[in-house]
Amino acid sequence: MANGSTNSSLTMQQTDQPPETQAKDDLPRVGTTEFDERCEQAMKKVCQKYAWTAQHGGIVLRRNPLKMAPLQDYVWIRIAKAEYGFRYYDNAGRKKVWFPTFETVLSQYYEPEYHDAPYDGSFVIAERVEFLPGEPEISHDKDGCRVLNLWTPPLERGRAQ
Repeated sequence: MANGSTNSSLTMQQTDQPPETQAKDDLPRVGTTEFDERCEQAMKKVCQKYAWTAQHGGIVLRRNPLKMAPLQDYVWIRIAKAEYGFRYYDNAGRKKVWFPTFETVLSQYYEPEYHDAPYDGSFVIAERVEFLPGEPEISHDKDGCRVLNLWTPPLERGRAQ
């Protein structure tokens, strides 16, 4: 699993259902391929949609960081649970909710030793936002700052939008 979220990054919701009722749900179990795939799919979506910039001091929309204020931690938790969270069973048969926590998302970059796969750069961490025509999405400005470049290449002539 790419995000190492089986410890403190999980939020627990227990159920009073007996074990035989739990087995009838189609929820994945922790440690299964289905569980790992759902975690990785959620993390991939998060990395495509969001970035963290020091300029804003929080998580912003990767494609349009100026659209709204940076997400504070408690706001991120609410969005992550609603948009990317899913219910599953732990090894003891208790129903819990997995979602990508702020710490889990950032730890891909800062703590690669806790992840099975090497960091692939999918979650963007930058010092600031800049408009640098012709430069890649992640670039450096004249001051050497790592920037999230807002410029995107124009569509090819004749290509539908």
